[in-house]
Amino acid sequence: MATRLRVEYRTTSYQMGKLCNDSVHGRPEKTGGEVRFRYKNLDAAPAPVQESGHALNEPHKYSAVDHSDQLEYQEKMKQNFVDHMLAEFDRLLIKYEPLFIGEGADDHYAFERAFSALSVDQVRKKEGLVGQMRGFLPILDQQFKALSGLLIPSDVWKRPERTRKVILQAQSELEHTIDQMRFIVTAVCPPTSEPLSAREQTDDQHLKGLKSYRLHRLKYKFDNEVLFFVNLIFNRGLELFRQIKSAPAHVKPDKFNRCSCRVDLTDDVRRASTMIESTIRFLELSELDLAQDHWNSELLGIDEKMMGIMAKVRESANEPVKQIAQRSIPIIKLIKIFYYKLSKRGINSKGFPRYTNMNSEQIKSVAESINAAHKDIAELLLLLRRADTGFGAATSHEFLHLANTLKSRLEPPLFLVPLYLIPLIPVTNGLELRKYYITWVDTWSTQFYLAIHNFKRLAKKFDRAHF
Repeated sequence: MATRLRVEYRTTSYQMGKLCNDSVHGRPEKTGGEVRFRYKNLDAAPAPVQESGHALNEPHKYSAVDHSDQLEYQEKMKQNFVDHMLAEFDRLLIKYEPLFIGEGADDHYAFERAFSALSVDQVRKKEGLVGQMRGFLPILDQQFKALSGLLIPSDVWKRPERTRKVILQAQSELEHTIDQMRFIVTAVCPPTSEPLSAREQTDDQHLKGLKSYRLHRLKYKFDNEVLFFVNLIFNRGLELFRQIKSAPAHVKPDKFNRCSCRVDLTDDVRRASTMIESTIRFLELSELDLAQDHWNSELLGIDEKMMGIMAKVRESANEPVKQIAQRSIPIIKLIKIFYYKLSKRGINSKGFPRYTNMNSEQIKSVAESINAAHKDIAELLLLLRRADTGFGAATSHEFLHLANTLKSRLEPPLFLVPLYLIPLIPVTNGLELRKYYITWVDTWSTQFYLAIHNFKRLAKKFDRAHF
């Protein structure tokens, strides 16, 4: 009888399958992650072989060639990953190219035709879409931050396959969110270039959150702000992978994490977060808040111009110029007081409802009246400077024209405030407060028209004044 021996062999999973099919059926055992076959007959056992092809009883040496192959494989994996990311970020850049001012911008009247014939149910459905837009913005913010946190250069070297999967997943989720937001903007802000009748331009007072004035601002913010940062962040990702692709072999991955492109990406994500917070606040603004969005900067500009006119009163050697400059100061002060009274310091501090019964054209006239008045005051300062040079550089007609123009700028809000805004002061603040503002507007109007009258009376004499 042949001698019976017990021999242990170690093998790989591939060899295990091969051995299981041999005529000699050894019994496999798994020990510590390795599979061992126990053979009772040494003659029946196959020659022990490792994955590399070396027999176990032969001394195996890991040559420099093996190490070089491993490095070459890792580098190939990294380059394939980088090339994939470059193509993906380039695709996203093309897909989400922002529309800047003048490119495809719609006039705010362009929305009114699309909504003038909507039923109540259709209006509610579209208002619901705008509400969904509000919900997507915080998600977009978190997805920007998540993508930024995944774009770590050292992970591209160390864990290319895992990093590729999580970045692609983050890109896919971000793309889905942006597509949803773009669908909403397209659905509620349909562009049209057809001319509108006067009725259609002033017939959206019942549309609440779908008034063209608000939708025009929403579309502008999405096209010029949201898509701008989407494009910018994708561009930073593209540039980061370009730098990774061209990085020399001796660059240490961990040090590359602090490259300028990575720092720029982090900064841009922070700025995008601020923009998103601003857009959320915009969606929650009342119509009066929307109208007053830029009033603070306009009031500062009016202050600056008034200081220039007051300097003419103090410093000019030309007496007629000093006098007409002096007459303009009450007008400017009254204009400032009027807009302050309508702002958060005055009537708008009383908790106005989100919507009014004004149409978009009326909201626009209130919103833009201060900008127009600011431009007229700036023109007045230039006219006074020209007049101070003498030689007929300024005329009575020019001063009279400016006075009439300034008067016309304030007439729309003077009409609309008592009609639409004062009645919206909450009753909880008392009916006496409404009466106070009605009386205040009447008193202010009297003083303003008197100041305009006094200025015009002096302006008529300006051409005959002695220089």
